[in-house]
Amino acid sequence: MQRVVEKRDLLKKYLLGELASEQQIEVEMRLLTDAEYFEELLLVEGELADDFIFGVLSDDEDERVRNHFLAVPERRENLRITKTIEQYFSESATADPTSHSKWEDKLREAQVLRQRFGALVSNNWMGLYLLWLLQHSPLLKSELTSKLNATNSVVATSVNRLIQCGLIEEIEGLLFCTRLGTESLQNLENIGERDVHTRK
Repeated sequence: MQRVVEKRDLLKKYLLGELASEQQIEVEMRLLTDAEYFEELLLVEGELADDFIFGVLSDDEDERVRNHFLAVPERRENLRITKTIEQYFSESATADPTSHSKWEDKLREAQVLRQRFGALVSNNWMGLYLLWLLQHSPLLKSELTSKLNATNSVVATSVNRLIQCGLIEEIEGLLFCTRLGTESLQNLENIGERDVHTRK
């Protein structure tokens, strides 16, 4: 467990530009050769973006995110999309009339929403793309693999996460977008449109 924490801490420092040049080169070399390590980097990157959005970083970390982490245009765009998705999920949580004010319930609800969010953004946003594809018509996993030009294991991982979150379902080998999945996509689209209109 301690090694996992140390690895995540090292990756966080890498993303914030806090490593010495030798350490940075070591991390970058490993990222090029170790797919699991790269996947871990994406998780840490997502957590860092979440922490930035929710304002839980220290002042120093916040400044490093602004000056170093967000210097990459793709990360800025991902952060914008992340804000949109997280806004949708927070609006969904507050719109639910059955939610209780107990903090335990709120934590459970936040965990469910975080799992849904994770399912959508995992594997470089593959979950969101899969959900979008399945909204139009049901598909077999093999058809998704060929459409996405991805390996079976990568598609299977994303599909399983979406199923666990209730965004898609599998019936006799075919994958379908659920009502929750369709509503999620529609709400994300509405939030995106509102975001575009507020920028004008």
